[in-house]
Amino acid sequence: MVTLGLRQEIEESNHTLEDNVNRQVAEIMEAAEFEEEQGKETDTQPRTWNFSMPFAGVRYYSYD
Repeated sequence: MVTLGLRQEIEESNHTLEDNVNRQVAEIMEAAEFEEEQGKETDTQPRTWNFSMPFAGVRYYSYD
């Protein structure tokens, strides 16, 4: 009869662990969606290096 008690405890602990994992995965997914939305709102164009050459031999660099 000891095994019946252990089996029930194991099933309960497995259920508790499964609930914890599901909750953590849901939190991670929500955080990823939030970051994705924030990234879209703030920065629409990727930043790039640009240069201009007003006359031969002179270059002005900028990072936009």
